Amino acid sequence: GLGLAISKRLVEMLGGQIQVSSSTGSGSTFTISVNTGSLQGVQLLNLDQASIKSAVTGSSQEISESVCKTIAASRVLVVEDGLDNQRLISFLLKKEGMEVDLADNGQLGYEKIMAALQSGEPYDFVLMDMQM
Repeated sequence: GLGLAISKRLVEMLGGQIQVSSSTGSGSTFTISVNTGSLQGVQLLNLDQASIKSAVTGSSQEISESVCKTIAASRVLVVEDGLDNQRLISFLLKKEGMEVDLADNGQLGYEKIMAALQSGEPYDFVLMDMQM
């Protein structure tokens, strides 16, 4: 469907690949590979294998619930120069239980990221458009 086409395009824009394997009656498995470069010093989200297996083999509703529980307490920085977009994104993320911080431009976003790292409370993730 459209979601797969969008996913394929995003993965290709990141220089990666998407693969699919299907079995009749068993469903499909999608594998995405993206070269991230060195991950030294990057804090990764820890999920136990049972949670991963449950999410992978669960229904769409179960997967959504699993993902929401995992990221609900996340601290996110939204780097966006449009006030309306800031408000919308912030509203949606806060509605899911996330702590949201805003930056109006790339320079301010960078400064906030560095300050958060130095304080020992880094952001869990940063959202920004491709032009920042």
